[in-house]
Amino acid sequence: MGALKSVEGGTAVGEVVTETLGPDNVARKHLAGVSYEELTLQCGADINKTFLEWVKTFIAGGEITRKDGAILFADFNSKLQTRLDFQQALITEVAFPACDAANKDAGFLTVKLAPELTVRQKGRGEAVKVATESAQKRWLPSNFRLTIPGLDTSKVSQIHASRIKRTITEEDIGDLRDPSALEGLIGAPNLGVTLAETGADTWHAWLEDFVIEGNNDEGQEKTGRLEFLTANSQAALFTLNFHNLGIYALRPPPSEASSDAIARVKADLYCERMEFGYPT
Repeated sequence: MGALKSVEGGTAVGEVVTETLGPDNVARKHLAGVSYEELTLQCGADINKTFLEWVKTFIAGGEITRKDGAILFADFNSKLQTRLDFQQALITEVAFPACDAANKDAGFLTVKLAPELTVRQKGRGEAVKVATESAQKRWLPSNFRLTIPGLDTSKVSQIHASRIKRTITEEDIGDLRDPSALEGLIGAPNLGVTLAETGADTWHAWLEDFVIEGNNDEGQEKTGRLEFLTANSQAALFTLNFHNLGIYALRPPPSEASSDAIARVKADLYCERMEFGYPT
């Protein structure tokens, strides 16, 4: 899948059961099984397309694919130190960073996986080669473009972070010690947008019509598109398409009487469905 910024989790954990008090007035404990912690992966824009397609299918709510894989931990000399194999993993969450025109830090995609089984092995110093499909790309969340037909988005300065989640339940099967993971429904997050008050007229008009006047059936909902742009803003690294957007709040953020900051408003929109895209 490519190089990772960070990895957490994937550890086997015993499930402790506390028994009722015995005649000696001691609550005995024992292990009833084993579970495996979620894996949390942080990756940049150079992740390969096979992994991105897995993410795309997850966000679209399509057929869920379980995957086997391995994470290789290497030292500074690219020699293998540890290998973590995972089996039958499901994506449970995908998180995109907040977009902020004033923030010049690098951006990373966060993906959580729920494996049914993990196996950790010590490496033997083998050389590790990271396979990527393109040269290293720089992802700056300060470079973005939001488009919502019918709304002025030219003064947007911030887009709040987005997290798309899927609930996971576990099913114990026969005498197996390792339970099977069952996927649930995906929940699309709401969209939070901060913009200058000077560019908010169309937003106020939509709030008046959609919320106060009650013209808020499905035909009055909007679509939108968020593009995470390259460092030179000439192309999109990733895109998020929003479907069935509806505004439900438009309020100024907290401010101080002596503040010289630009007057801004924060718009809150619900979203029913999202789609993820990347250059092919």
